[in-house]
Amino acid sequence: MANITAAQALSMGADTIYLERRPPPIAPTGYYDWQITSDPSHNREGHSFVSNLISKVESAKAKGIYKPNLRDVDAFLQAVTNPTDIDDRKGAFATGLGILARLDPNSDLEKKLNDAVIGTLYNTVPHPPAAFLGPNYCYRRADGGGNNLQELDYGRAGTAYSRSVQGNAGLPYTSLPDAGLIFDTILQRKGVSIRLCLLS
Repeated sequence: MANITAAQALSMGADTIYLERRPPPIAPTGYYDWQITSDPSHNREGHSFVSNLISKVESAKAKGIYKPNLRDVDAFLQAVTNPTDIDDRKGAFATGLGILARLDPNSDLEKKLNDAVIGTLYNTVPHPPAAFLGPNYCYRRADGGGNNLQELDYGRAGTAYSRSVQGNAGLPYTSLPDAGLIFDTILQRKGVSIRLCLLS
């Protein structure tokens, strides 16, 4: 009993009074509705208001208090004013997830924010094209058509060839000439005989 804190003693006393005054269950199984539900938020009905409040405070204290700074405020303002052009380097999304983790998981605010975050994540990630079923789209045509389900003429014989995506890298190093050959061809001194060691 010496290890019980004042908050725990208050919580146990409030629960004792709450449980003493609560009417017995009316279900034939002898359980309350909140005892057999799968929703974790209903578990609060087994405790008093004071006990639930103490649990919320202790949980918030264990998760830590969010201390906003100007960088985070600027990142959130930029994300709100330009929702389609969010700068990931400012860390608005990561900070938002940190704040979301500190909220009560059973609160309506947390559920709405969680849905908004998941919706934002889903809408920012590119999705594969819609699938088409049927014999017309099962295979690529002999003339090269049907390779792209959105644009069936891409790659079809007899159509203009154009690059549909921008290149991100130059030529691979295997297709480039030897660096020594370039040096000897361009940087070699003119009118000087080449020695065996290729120094000019």
